[in-house]
Amino acid sequence: MGLRGYYLADPGTLVTFPVAERYGSTPIARSEADIVYETNKGKRWVYKQFTRRVWKLVFRMTAQELGFFLDLHEAVEGQAQTFYFVEDVDTFDSVDDAFLVRKEPDFMPVELPDPAIVNGVQTAIYDYTLELTTEPTDAEVGE
Repeated sequence: MGLRGYYLADPGTLVTFPVAERYGSTPIARSEADIVYETNKGKRWVYKQFTRRVWKLVFRMTAQELGFFLDLHEAVEGQAQTFYFVEDVDTFDSVDDAFLVRKEPDFMPVELPDPAIVNGVQTAIYDYTLELTTEPTDAEVGE
């Protein structure tokens, strides 16, 4: 699988992530939104609302590579703006290969306690978890 990518509105502006996610990421989770009523005898009635696909992608990178994710955070104003996520830029052919998503509201990378040597220079290394959830398109909600 190739690297992940995103674009804000125009697929021609697809941007590739600078690094691949680490093992331990969660690329195929689902989040269920149900309304649950429970009687005082314990009987539950569950009404399905919707299911969202969720990605929790963990990246380890230098401060320079981290700037890419900060730029993404600022471009979409945290969770305020939707954008399109591409799972594999190498196989991306059409807008049907992209998911309309929102990212987590906060940008909270963690600096690892031990720096690394990159190109002969000691540098800080960061872990960052990018959490994306799908959003329904206007066609899916009937607007």
